[in-house]
Amino acid sequence: MHFFISKYPKAIPFQNDFFAGVFKKMKRNIIRGNNSAQLFLSLGTFTMSTPL
Repeated sequence: MHFFISKYPKAIPFQNDFFAGVFKKMKRNIIRGNNSAQLFLSLGTFTMSTPL
């Protein structure tokens, strides 16, 4: 995850709000204690929606 972000730093700035929203949602899911399948799903959605 960190590797991915550091590998494509230029893709981040113009989508900052979107990323912040995704991370916030993921963090909320973790705090809520959702199972790892849902976490994996949101992680997959995050990586798929990131432009390469």
